[in-house]
Amino acid sequence: MERNGAERRSALFQLKKRLEQHGLSYVESEADPLVSGSRDEVDEADEAEGQCEGKAKEGNTKPRARFGRRWTHNEQLCVATCGVILGRMTMYGSEAVHGATIFLHCLFPTTCSLPRIIFYDNACQLKRHLFAINDHHFDLCALPVDVFHMNSKHKISDEFCGLHCNPARFPELCENGRWRFNSSAAEMTNAWFKGFRSLVREMREDRYDFLLDEMIKQKNRLTVAELARRGAAPRTIDPQWFLCVQSVGSHPSAHMPAPQSPSSGSHKSVSPEVGEDNPALVVCAPPPPEFPFVFRYSFAGSHGLQGDVQAKPSNLWRDVLNGACERARADPKMCWLFCKGRQVHLDQPLRNHVQEGETVWILDQEEVCDTFYHPAPQTNNENIGLVWRLFGDSCKLFYSKVNTRATWGGACSQFAHDYGFHFSQLQFNFQGRNIVMEEKVEDYDAIHGHAVSVFLK
Repeated sequence: MERNGAERRSALFQLKKRLEQHGLSYVESEADPLVSGSRDEVDEADEAEGQCEGKAKEGNTKPRARFGRRWTHNEQLCVATCGVILGRMTMYGSEAVHGATIFLHCLFPTTCSLPRIIFYDNACQLKRHLFAINDHHFDLCALPVDVFHMNSKHKISDEFCGLHCNPARFPELCENGRWRFNSSAAEMTNAWFKGFRSLVREMREDRYDFLLDEMIKQKNRLTVAELARRGAAPRTIDPQWFLCVQSVGSHPSAHMPAPQSPSSGSHKSVSPEVGEDNPALVVCAPPPPEFPFVFRYSFAGSHGLQGDVQAKPSNLWRDVLNGACERARADPKMCWLFCKGRQVHLDQPLRNHVQEGETVWILDQEEVCDTFYHPAPQTNNENIGLVWRLFGDSCKLFYSKVNTRATWGGACSQFAHDYGFHFSQLQFNFQGRNIVMEEKVEDYDAIHGHAVSVFLK
């Protein structure tokens, strides 16, 4: 009951409930002026229903004389989910969605340079703005609200926000019931960034930009070094792979209005820019080169089928599974794909899991359980028999009895002891889910004859 209660209080569970209410199936304290400035415009936009009426042509404010200096409104950062700062922009008037659109256009000038997903705390208003101005630059990019703001700032009754910007609507963001990415990476970086407020408050423009740019570069170096230490393998992409320079008349975007405007702000990009000194050039993007690689697949069962696959990194796992099952005359719906001890999502590209020369396992659930092992009738509700499928150079099957009230840690360590394996070298998976050793066997709804996949690390 405690686990069910914790699950119901999780953000993922609550956001999925919002989708159901709209008929679909499947950390904010007061912001600092340097980081996000006043959010009056955002608050009013969130609370307003529908589109606001347009202004009069002559405007709604009267010109006034100003004899003193004027403060900038706020700084806006674009942060990758790994913590690397991609760019910053100074907002002079307000933190409006129009300024955010200009910022993203400057930072990602081509469709190939755009990330697949951009989290934004006011993504629903940004999406409305893009629809209103007929901007198709972000058509291939998902714009969800980050998890924290979706729960605390956006109303459940906002159907537009729930339809287009609920992060629970995108299956790529979840894995095994957990969020794959840290959608609050920008908020965490803002907490560091606001520490420079007292230093830059009285600075002139040149010193202001120099200090913030240098501090961002230093933080990025430290972040990349920490990612490398953790084994995340950060790498630098040559900008020529997704950016190139062509003449203005040869690119469709040359006829679109320029995204930069003096009244909206100045953009400071941390990454190198191509063609920025030549006003007669525009940045466009060819597709990045892809080189095919070869890996192996192996059926675990009486199929005994193995083969080599030559594919590109962008190919989907579903195509690999369908081709292998067609050759083995197996049903793809009854087969699972495992790579490095984990089940892979069939709609993900190959580059996320496998490398040159590695082997992926295809498990035919029906064939392995029915043909290789016929369990005896169950006589005790507490003691059940489980099939242990060990994957190494080949697939081996073992059988042992387990008490359902015992923890998985005890059951798995007993299996390793009985068959002469070292427990720390094994990884256990049950029905596509990595086993948590502190949980009990009965929590996984395991019954007599079920199979546990065991992988050698």
